[in-house]
Amino acid sequence: MKTIFYIEDDAEQIVLMNYFFKRYAVNAELLTFRDGIEFFDFLGQKNQLQGPYCVLLDVNLPYLNGYEILEKVKASENELIRNIPIVMFSSSHRTSDQEKSLALGAVSYLQKPMDYDDMKAILETLFSYMPSSDEE
Repeated sequence: MKTIFYIEDDAEQIVLMNYFFKRYAVNAELLTFRDGIEFFDFLGQKNQLQGPYCVLLDVNLPYLNGYEILEKVKASENELIRNIPIVMFSSSHRTSDQEKSLALGAVSYLQKPMDYDDMKAILETLFSYMPSSDEE
């Protein structure tokens, strides 16, 4: 099963993404975290990660912003954590935000969608960065 870690503090965005995953994402699980602290606590409790995984990461978050989370993941001593693909997910249209995300190690930068086709494209993008699991 493919798992997406969604780090987002906006409750409406979380509800929308959960609804979309339950309805349209076959063989995928969405785990949501309100901030980077929750996410890193979760990773710290796991003795072993069994993927494939991908992170969908908001930029504007409390405590640690998306860039700080991205840097911390990419600096992890744990190779499995360090190699999790991270897709930045923001409402920002600034080129500098996109460039910074990619320079820090994100595999892609997506702008928050407004319709079904955008959501479907996001799923396709996330899954394209995840190897197929043997269970599928």
